[in-house]
Amino acid sequence: VERFSRAILFVILLSVILGGLRFFEHDVALYSLCMDTEPGPYWARRCMADLFAQFILPGAALILIHIGFNRERVIDCQPDEHNRFGRSLRDQTKILIYAVTIAFLVVQLPTSAVTML
Repeated sequence: VERFSRAILFVILLSVILGGLRFFEHDVALYSLCMDTEPGPYWARRCMADLFAQFILPGAALILIHIGFNRERVIDCQPDEHNRFGRSLRDQTKILIYAVTIAFLVVQLPTSAVTML
């Protein structure tokens, strides 16, 4: 459970850091991923770096989190043990993984659609 919490924290912090960098780079204007420079070597390099940092790296991390979590063995020492919400630690971790994945998709899919237009 702790490994997955660290991996999810990595994805969240990466998204927050990228959002902060975008905010301070372009004030509060809409960030256009590859449209802010003239086409050329710098444009292609910047576009690919942004694509990798914004979509591919967090997306791949979330895919690996899902695969690792589903392949991990379930260890039931005490099936009655749960917290005040009535959920086991594994259930809470699963909810957290799916919540972060859904938030990532809700934010990044429209961003990629606007970027491609």
